This record gives sequence, C-alpha cells and structure tokens, in this order.
Amino acid sequence: MAITELQSNNVTSGSGVSSFNFNITGSTAGSLIIVGVHNNFGSTLANTCSDGANGSYNKDNESLSASRNLDLFTFPGNAGGTLTVTVGAASSTTFRIVWAEWAGIVTSSALDQTQLGASVSSSASSGASNVTTQASELAIGLVGTVASNTGNFVATGGYTLDQEDSSPRIGLSYLILSSTGAQTATFTLSASNTWACIVATYKAATSGAVSPQCGRTIYVLP
Repeated sequence: MAITELQSNNVTSGSGVSSFNFNITGSTAGSLIIVGVHNNFGSTLANTCSDGANGSYNKDNESLSASRNLDLFTFPGNAGGTLTVTVGAASSTTFRIVWAEWAGIVTSSALDQTQLGASVSSSASSGASNVTTQASELAIGLVGTVASNTGNFVATGGYTLDQEDSSPRIGLSYLILSSTGAQTATFTLSASNTWACIVATYKAATSGAVSPQCGRTIYVLP
C-alpha cells in the first residue's frame, strides 16, 4: 500500500487543565497515528499520550525545558475504530494538539530517524537527521512556538503544511520520501519567536515477496 494520509485535524483544550481528551473517529486498523502536543511554555511539563484501544503512545522526540515544551507521539499498528485520545501533563496547562492518521507504514518499530532543534529566530529548523535506512518513508515535521504567530506557519524545504492550531503555536508538516538521505524539517514564522522543531521519519510497509516453492524444478522450454 502506498503511503497515504487518511485524516488530520487540530484541537485546543481549555486553560488550566492537566489532562484533555479528544476523539479520532473512523480510524483504520493498522494505520499510524501521529499526535503533536504543545503546552503553555514557561514551566517544565512532561506530556503523556494514550488511548483506550491502543494504550500508551511512543514518545518519538520532545523538547522539554522552561521555554520550549513540544512532544511528538505515535502509535503504529493502530487498533482502528473511534479512538478517545488522552494527553496529560504534570500540572495545569493549555494543550494545543495537531494529529494525523497515515496508511502504508509498518505496524511495529516504525520510527527510523529523528532530530530536534530549538532556538530564537524567524525560521525554525529541526537540524538534519541521520540518513534514512530505506528509500520509501514518511517524514513528519513538528514546530511549536512560545508566542502566537500573526500569520500561518510556512513549511519549507519541500514539506507540506498539514495542520496548525488557530493561534497558531503548533504546526505539523509532511514529506513522502522516495530515496534515502538525511531529513530536515523547516518552517518560516511570522516574526522572531522562541521555537522548538522536530523531524521524524517512519518506514513504509513493503509488499511481501512471493517465495519459490521448495523442491520443485522449473523447466524453460526453447
């Protein structure tokens, strides 16, 4: 199956909450669920993510500091159906969430490469990951900023902006890969901002090869 996005969206909690639920409806069994979580920057809060069907999600990368709190969670091999996803933090905050569902990704050990960058400027970059281990992969970019942008995030470097919150302070992008190489997710911001940026790549599922039948001789006639 080709790498295909099935659905995506964004959601923001109310202020002053330590956990927040949202639904992903009609998800497909075997898909990859991606959840990016941004909370109020200014305190060090560890985010968690889980749902009732799949359990705890993998935390593939995070920026956890007094000024940059951003997490990338995934679950490959999703159980399917309606998922009630719960994100949590160590204390009260506001959660800004972007999420996506993708088909065509391996159902276990999907993460291949990831890299994190953080700084203060008007452009955000994850920095370069290690070289991907196979040609066919999905690259995901995630950016989070301390202050709201006055305009939309602009995904650059060939990536497509997929989702952002209404502020916006969190943005999600993607690029479908067809050759091996290092990956860098980059975004243009509306003005100088404190930001964190993540790139992660996920291995595509490959079609099973047809095994020859043992013990059978095949003759080719002239």
